[in-house]
Amino acid sequence: GSYGHRGHDRGHHGGSNGPQMTEEEELRRDNAPREQGFVRSLKDTYGFLQNADSETEYFFHYSELKDDEVESLRPGTEIEYGLLVGRHPNEKSMAVRCVVLPKGTIKMEEDVAKGVEGIIVRELRESRDHDRHRKEAYGGRVKKVSDASGSSEKEERELTFQFGGEDVLRHEGVKYTPHEGDTVTFDIVVSRGSSAERATRIQFVKAAEKEPDVRETGTVSAVKENFGFIKCCDRDDRVFFHFSEFADKNHMPRTGDNSEPSTTSEAIRVTKGQEQAASTSVPQHRRGDQLQSPQGGAQGDQDQAD
Repeated sequence: GSYGHRGHDRGHHGGSNGPQMTEEEELRRDNAPREQGFVRSLKDTYGFLQNADSETEYFFHYSELKDDEVESLRPGTEIEYGLLVGRHPNEKSMAVRCVVLPKGTIKMEEDVAKGVEGIIVRELRESRDHDRHRKEAYGGRVKKVSDASGSSEKEERELTFQFGGEDVLRHEGVKYTPHEGDTVTFDIVVSRGSSAERATRIQFVKAAEKEPDVRETGTVSAVKENFGFIKCCDRDDRVFFHFSEFADKNHMPRTGDNSEPSTTSEAIRVTKGQEQAASTSVPQHRRGDQLQSPQGGAQGDQDQAD
């Protein structure tokens, strides 16, 4: 298809580059609806720009700009232009009466809400770029704190917004890494092109609250090369442990040792169906002694440690 008149004067832009246009053609250009976009590519006498809202590309001729503006054109240059719509199927729409805009004039995102309170529900992931200098954090999600209870699944999705590493602000001059459960404030912006909403300017408020430790007592029931199992005193269960979890790194657990496994939600890591609990060695007792359980109270007379 054609782009209309390739050779035409510059009208109010000055200069001449071909045959004079009719008054009707000049009027069409002057009255063309104004839009904004970015220079996509440049050739010898023409180029293409991308509309900021629809991402559609349009042809433009250098004669539609002032001479000094043509010299400043680069890919990414912000342009305001008139959209001259083709009058028949073979005539493509094109950009006319183009004006170069100061950098930063076109806002690709518009603020929807500021200072929204939320909770981090998914931590950032790191892209798998082999160049460590080019790795980017992405895929974080923050949920808006809602006063409404009993929200539907759809409403829950609408309250959750995605963010990337570049959207996280520093906290007291230090890089902040969002963790699941952290309380934050954030702004919601909408994209001009896709109308999709996302979170940005993530500001740390409060770290996620940790559940208090729940300590239990048990007996080492099995020992392998570098791990073992503890039989719990207060419940019919065995808990996996690794030697590295002992506070005394020099302690070598033996079958029959009494230990305190921690069963907090933080310490437990489920792997292939096994519970793994952090453990600390406690004073050694003679086999058969009864121990004090922080959860269940006295279980009998407790002997003093040797």
